[in-house]
Amino acid sequence: MGMNSRGEIQRLAEIVEPHIGVISNIHHSHVGFLGSLEEIKEAKAELIPLLNRDPTNWLVLNNDSEWTPELASRARCKVITFGIGQGSDVGADGIQNQQEAMEFTLISRKGKIPIHLGIPGEYNVSNALAACAVALILGVPLSTMARALSIFQLPSMHSQIYLLGKYKVIDDSYNANPESMEQALKLLKEIRGGRKIVVLGDMLELGGAAEFFHYKIGSLMGELNIQALFTLGKYSHKTVAGAKKAGIEEAFFFRDKKSLIEKLLTFLRENDCLLVKGSREMRMEEIIDRLRMKLCPST
Repeated sequence: MGMNSRGEIQRLAEIVEPHIGVISNIHHSHVGFLGSLEEIKEAKAELIPLLNRDPTNWLVLNNDSEWTPELASRARCKVITFGIGQGSDVGADGIQNQQEAMEFTLISRKGKIPIHLGIPGEYNVSNALAACAVALILGVPLSTMARALSIFQLPSMHSQIYLLGKYKVIDDSYNANPESMEQALKLLKEIRGGRKIVVLGDMLELGGAAEFFHYKIGSLMGELNIQALFTLGKYSHKTVAGAKKAGIEEAFFFRDKKSLIEKLLTFLRENDCLLVKGSREMRMEEIIDRLRMKLCPST
């Protein structure tokens, strides 16, 4: 269930009457509408009273979240936790980054099993653990979970890695918030290849905190040794300012996609690795589509 204001999850839960509810993360998405992480937490917690109507229902919580103890204390139904850290009901041990895949041992009350997750990023290990927690509730065997995760593919524009001509691209263009942006940047850092180049659209719905978070993301790029930054949008100058302060000299902002693409095409070198990401309204996939036309004209 999605939401960007209070009352939406409550109404959706009243319609669906779920037996299992998952609160995956509490991040800064929609903070511009809701005002604070506390309010975002409360909006997502609207699910809990609906689950509490039946003590045999299940609430699934992310044990890596600081909000989980409070949310769990509100539950009168059953609770199961997942997480990468210690103490989760469903956890991961021995996580190994295989560039475009992740490997780990799934640990649960039903036992352990090696997992090959054919998608990149440690954050996707957390997502896989959430799915496994639900599967455990439903009585799915561990072997079936392992097979399903080994063949799972992400939908388009979600952390997909592919080649455009002589360049490697991480297409994460579907949406963005400060936390997902940080994870995507860390994924880019881990990818083997040449220079690491980031193409970012604005992160929207951040309200009065927008300039702060865009500057912060720019600063983070310096810590991650990103070589170049191309930005688009109202707040992109703040991202560039943060990046330049962090020591990234090749940082540019643009008012339109055409200008950005023209500059990027003259900047690229063989084996460069690009991350393309931004909020949904920025339509950053259009940049990838235009790059594909220029770099792979026969496809």
